[in-house]
Amino acid sequence: MISSSFISELTPAFGAWLNAGQIIHGGGMLEFTRRWCLCLVIFACMGCGSGPSTATVTGTVTFEGGPVKAGTICFVPLDGIPRQGDIQPDGSYRVDDIPLGDAIIVINPPAVEDPNKHMRIKEQKDTAVIQPPPPPFPTKYIDMSTSDLRYSVKSGENVHKVEMKR
Repeated sequence: MISSSFISELTPAFGAWLNAGQIIHGGGMLEFTRRWCLCLVIFACMGCGSGPSTATVTGTVTFEGGPVKAGTICFVPLDGIPRQGDIQPDGSYRVDDIPLGDAIIVINPPAVEDPNKHMRIKEQKDTAVIQPPPPPFPTKYIDMSTSDLRYSVKSGENVHKVEMKR
């Protein structure tokens, strides 16, 4: 990999090398094109090798030692855009494309469907929204501002066991 200090030392030389007067006397338009292409390749290589800027996190979600069997887990990194994955019946999860760095973790219970909602609307009966039952874990884990779950996502393999307590 080419270091940026190496390139910064060569920058004045590139300017002189690509000087129009030298190009005209040193080979014309073909030489000019070759030199520009070489410069582009060198500068393009400067961005190579920096590694990925996101990673995948896998693990399990537990509450008081037992697996959380459904719901979603969200990682909210510094960019504020949540990345989420489903919690499987065995408590395992996988969340892809999380930016590297610190993230807040939020756990959401599974959505509760009201099987009679369409029938009540059709018959114009009581259309009040049925409140879902409380989650099987403390509600502080549902809100980003109250969740105390944190994780620092690193490059490479990330395995994190999320343990919620009462």
